[in-house]
Amino acid sequence: MEALSLGYKVIVLEPDPMSPAGAVASEHLRAAYDDEEALESMGQRCDVVTTEFENIPASTLEFLTRFCPVRPNSKAVQVAQNRHREKTFARTLGLATAPFLNVIADADLDQAETHVKFPAILKSSELGYDGKGQAVVHSVDEARLAFTGM
Repeated sequence: MEALSLGYKVIVLEPDPMSPAGAVASEHLRAAYDDEEALESMGQRCDVVTTEFENIPASTLEFLTRFCPVRPNSKAVQVAQNRHREKTFARTLGLATAPFLNVIADADLDQAETHVKFPAILKSSELGYDGKGQAVVHSVDEARLAFTGM
């Protein structure tokens, strides 16, 4: 919490009463990310809002823009929250990405051999982190099993 050492007051909104950030913040608002009353209370007392990680709902950040600047903005966070949106956005900027296939249903895996090389990593589009929501697969059949498990 470098901001505290620089003399800033830090308000953390986090539902977990054992939140590490909440434990060291100037104030810990224990509320859900969609609790508009708590968000308004925080937003009215902040000069700027930022997020520690990308899994805060983009709608929460958009709501907070009624009260103060939010960085990164909700659109940037919405892109970062979803691997498919992230890779698609990177490609619209002309950036190279690893080959990928967006798999929404089992039938989408029929295209896997023409889009990716095996072994490959099947990843959840959202909420996967630190190896969670991922599986190394060596064939379409393994990908189907892993997809079913996700």
